[in-house]
Amino acid sequence: MRIAICEDYAPDAEHLRQAVGAYFQAMQLTCVVDDFATAGTFVGSFLAGKYEVIFLDIYIGEESGIDVAKRIRQMDSDVAIVFVTSSPDFALDGFSVNALHYLVKPVSSKGIHETFARLAKLRPEGSQTITVISNRMSMEIPVATILYADIYSKLCTIHCQNQEVKTYTPIDELERELVPFGFLRSHRSYLVNMRFIDHFDEEHFFLKNGESVLIRQIHRAEIKKKYMDYVLQRVRES
Repeated sequence: MRIAICEDYAPDAEHLRQAVGAYFQAMQLTCVVDDFATAGTFVGSFLAGKYEVIFLDIYIGEESGIDVAKRIRQMDSDVAIVFVTSSPDFALDGFSVNALHYLVKPVSSKGIHETFARLAKLRPEGSQTITVISNRMSMEIPVATILYADIYSKLCTIHCQNQEVKTYTPIDELERELVPFGFLRSHRSYLVNMRFIDHFDEEHFFLKNGESVLIRQIHRAEIKKKYMDYVLQRVRES
């Protein structure tokens, strides 16, 4: 997940960065956080779809955070905006820009958890993305399109429904990000989206598109049990 922090007071920006980082570490997920000390720098570099969450101080130097948010909304109607301030007096103003949340400084871990809990409820299933570096560029990949990932000689290939993305992101890191979304480490070299598994035998999971991934010989029974538990959970939820 890519996050922006727009805060002109450096100690508050660092406190917020640490609080967000602690949340993602506790959830065993990863995020990329970009810091901006001025509204002009932030708005000047902003692109629709670049961020999933923006933490925005209600006052950025001489500028109003509400006015900055209105400019952002003209470019991106979906990005989650979270106002951060020392006073709750402006909370109602956040409704004009469809703010996700309003946090009072110093931001608490509870406030960060509430923020991402609200975000999870608002985002429909299948809207989650991961960020990787491919060809020296940052790339957002929709989680729901990933079939599996494999690694060979430190180069990881993420096989999607409509593309293949090559990255030097370690497969262990991808595993930490993707396991919460129904992925299974079936082998030291393979990470598979269980939603796309059709059937399996002693050595392979066979995917619905005809491809297959290896099942590690060590812990084979445990790996298969994890998949069967996933299938049963999906049946209960349907």
